[in-house]
Amino acid sequence: MADEDRVEKWQKAWSSDTPQWHRGQVLEPLLKYEDEFLAPKGAVLFPLCGKQMDMKYLYDKGCTVIGVEGIEKGIKLFFSENNLQMVETELNCSVKGKVFTTPDGRLRIYQCDFFKFSKALLPENVMIASVLDRGSLVAIDPSLRKLYFEVVASLLQPKSTYLFVRIQREEDGGPPHVIPIEEVESYLSALNMKKRGSVECSSMDGVEIQIRETGYLFSSE
Repeated sequence: MADEDRVEKWQKAWSSDTPQWHRGQVLEPLLKYEDEFLAPKGAVLFPLCGKQMDMKYLYDKGCTVIGVEGIEKGIKLFFSENNLQMVETELNCSVKGKVFTTPDGRLRIYQCDFFKFSKALLPENVMIASVLDRGSLVAIDPSLRKLYFEVVASLLQPKSTYLFVRIQREEDGGPPHVIPIEEVESYLSALNMKKRGSVECSSMDGVEIQIRETGYLFSSE
């Protein structure tokens, strides 16, 4: 699928201010595993972040937060709904897009194609230690999963953590897609990560299709 087609596809998902898969509260797996998840010192990456509440939660905790999102509307909604001041800047490089930051620079959301995202776009003093993946891996075309983890691997520091939220539903008519946890484990084992625990998320209100979400914490050996 061409880059433009990917963006256009998700543009339609933002026809309302709140896509149906948005969670209006902080994830239970993050609350349960917060200390372990944040144990490595560094920034937290949110791929395909939308307007996730967890970004504001971790920002308020003093973390450096990096989001990547293809749709500008979702980013602007995040800042406005959380009453955060926003500084908007065009990316001055070969990657087309913008970066939206808080004035202190500790929260940065890049509006660009995640598959073109690289360390070169980050400030020199920012190292990514953790990834919170809710609605990201499950949203992309299955053919892109290997590339997805190649991008993740290129961004992470050696000692790192990964919090993955997997969905379960009766039929895989995704996105969001049902992904066997064994498949995710195989990708992350290549990054020298091992599964440390799991916890189920509460059910979501207002979602037409019944799904269950489970969070899995992975960390470096």
